[in-house]
Amino acid sequence: MEPIDLSPHGWTLPPGWALYPAARYDSQPADLIGVYDVQGCTVIISADLRAPISGPMEVRIREEFDPDKTKERDGITLDVLRAVPLGDARKTLAEWLPRLRATFYPEEAPRPLPERVETPHDYALVAAEYVRLIYTGERRPIHVMAEASGVSRNTISARVRRARDMGLLLQTRTGTTLSAELTSTAQQLLSQKET
Repeated sequence: MEPIDLSPHGWTLPPGWALYPAARYDSQPADLIGVYDVQGCTVIISADLRAPISGPMEVRIREEFDPDKTKERDGITLDVLRAVPLGDARKTLAEWLPRLRATFYPEEAPRPLPERVETPHDYALVAAEYVRLIYTGERRPIHVMAEASGVSRNTISARVRRARDMGLLLQTRTGTTLSAELTSTAQQLLSQKET
């Protein structure tokens, strides 16, 4: 399968990385894939643009067999696993996934928030975006909102906390799973502005 040409957007992915369509006959971008050579093994790290997570979704390691060369090890070793460049891959994905998603899947992009959050309606917008991100499975909603708004995570965290304190947001945590929902007050505030 041929990678998608990103030159019309003026983009060049880092060496070893390419964007591929979802299927052989589909032109819609889907998989951001990086290929690394790690101690004679091929490591393939991939992420799905349509998934609500910002990290790798799959890591594959393949030992390259060459009968003409003697091998000092017997297959994939613990040293190879330790050398997989997950940190580098996560940095690449953190930089490129938001940009690619905003271009190819704008409906999934973070919604704009008011520059200054002062009114109850502004806080209802913050709560609504937080709930939307949690609902899509985003594990770092504060980080995503901060990045999209151009403010610090502390500021977004304080705004979400204030929305909760104002009775606009309900949050629950079950183990490691976080859920959130808008209160009827927040829904009323949002519907009043829409009309």
